[in-house]
Amino acid sequence: MEFFNPGPLPKGMKMQDILSGRLASNPRNKQIASIFKEAGIIEKYGSGIKRVIQSMADAGSPAPVFEIIADNFKVTLFPMGETSGGGVNNLLDFIKANPGKKSKEIKAALNLPQRTLERWLKELREQKKIKFQGPPKTGGYYFFG
Repeated sequence: MEFFNPGPLPKGMKMQDILSGRLASNPRNKQIASIFKEAGIIEKYGSGIKRVIQSMADAGSPAPVFEIIADNFKVTLFPMGETSGGGVNNLLDFIKANPGKKSKEIKAALNLPQRTLERWLKELREQKKIKFQGPPKTGGYYFFG
């Protein structure tokens, strides 16, 4: 799951500072933050990223990925078992067992987001573990063993 927040980080804030918890909270929309605080959704200002990281760890999921892309902030959360190593290996095992499947079929069978599947397929192709054979519309993926 990806969360995308348009707009740059507040002035002077760096990703490493946010992840370390060294900076005081600086909500972009103070009204929304105030409403969430009053509703009990926010325990205290500035605890969100630490709580997300801890919640994912408690659930046995991989650590979330926080990125700054141009002037935007993106957070990617992964379900259990979807680390790059485990998930990519699951994909490789699926392709070995089901040669010739198209990405649409693989996505449905493994219940993967499109971008995750594309990233993993690219990784496996670059490692020369799989290959795509056939015409673009009717071809499929094969183990390169």
